[in-house]
Amino acid sequence: MAIGSILRATKRNPVARAITRIFGTSDFHSHLRLAPPLQFVRSLPEKPIDILELGCGGGFVLTEICSRVEVNTALGIDLSETHVESANALRAAVLPDKAVRFEVGDASEMASGSLYDLILLMDVLEHIDDVKPVLDFVRAHLKPDGVLLVSVPTPLYPRVFGRAFHEEIGHVRDGYTLQSLKEACSDFVVESYEYSTGPVAIPLCAFYYRVATRLPPKLCSLIGFAMTPLSALDIWHPPALSCSLFAVLRPATKSIAA
Repeated sequence: MAIGSILRATKRNPVARAITRIFGTSDFHSHLRLAPPLQFVRSLPEKPIDILELGCGGGFVLTEICSRVEVNTALGIDLSETHVESANALRAAVLPDKAVRFEVGDASEMASGSLYDLILLMDVLEHIDDVKPVLDFVRAHLKPDGVLLVSVPTPLYPRVFGRAFHEEIGHVRDGYTLQSLKEACSDFVVESYEYSTGPVAIPLCAFYYRVATRLPPKLCSLIGFAMTPLSALDIWHPPALSCSLFAVLRPATKSIAA
């Protein structure tokens, strides 16, 4: 199914529901950056798992994942009440019978003592000055065979998407290379990684996020839906010419939950 097609459940207009069912989200970059993590979760063994997402935003990513895998529990945490309210509305519309919940607050107070098969930091680290406390928390709350999924922009991101957009969405650093990500996550081992948003997709992203997002929302959405099929062209990802990096990490040594 198209990435973001679950969002049709939140649309009141039948035309908008139909378009979203076919094309998924109108946010063009989501089709590019979420393809690698969703491909990874589809490769997981068919057994219920426990998932934690830190910085879950509006719940789009966690809901997408939980619509594809069986879960024992899934918890999304975010500091924004508005984001969590939207996430719970999406969960109620899409996954009413699954043990998925979204809560406002500090992860250390809400998830302490629990262990997870999968912890998500999807486009989060670039918003944080000091990532060590977050990564220490993650390491302490992964099961012995658990994995951390990380998605980050590369240093090319602000040049393509525009410095104004980059700062507007709260990035406090210009992105990560694979090497700088490894250095930041020094207590983890990178098991695999994949770049996305390469040279073919870059002009499309530059147009969408520099121009289309400044237009009226409905027009921007129509442009996004029209561009969605072009995400299939994003098949060449040289590290120096790609805007997004996805990595699967495991703790370097075993850790014990606090």
